[in-house]
Amino acid sequence: MKTHSSIFIIAMIVTLAFNSCCKRRTVPGIDPVIEPIFIGYAATDIDTLIIRKYKANDGYHTLIDTFISDQYCQIQKGYDWAIYIPATGQTDSISNITIRDTTYTFSDCSDQGPQIGPNRITSYKLNSVTSDSLDISYYGTLYSKTINIYR
Repeated sequence: MKTHSSIFIIAMIVTLAFNSCCKRRTVPGIDPVIEPIFIGYAATDIDTLIIRKYKANDGYHTLIDTFISDQYCQIQKGYDWAIYIPATGQTDSISNITIRDTTYTFSDCSDQGPQIGPNRITSYKLNSVTSDSLDISYYGTLYSKTINIYR
């Protein structure tokens, strides 16, 4: 009888020691990049894009950077963006990108490690028209989202 209680006590001590090492941690989500998708354009129309990055909420007055890209470009929150398509003369503006911060909790003892995911886009303005998350297409990886730009 004493042996059974000794084994039980040792098992409890080992279990408590192991569980005390396992800590729950909370980490922030990752902000997604946003990929404009050009719908109704010929491939030759969008083989060259001029992307302008502006200070956010500044009425497109303070230019931060300009770069040339092909049809595959990525933008991010925290700035206002102008995408100029030289072949058509069209400029589209994307601003007020709002993202809901998400936190993820995991245990140090998990075999899978932290399961970190994306923060969620809740709204943005495309050419001064506000779109909420229901209008945002979620394609690609967890960390990239698309915004459709029509001709």
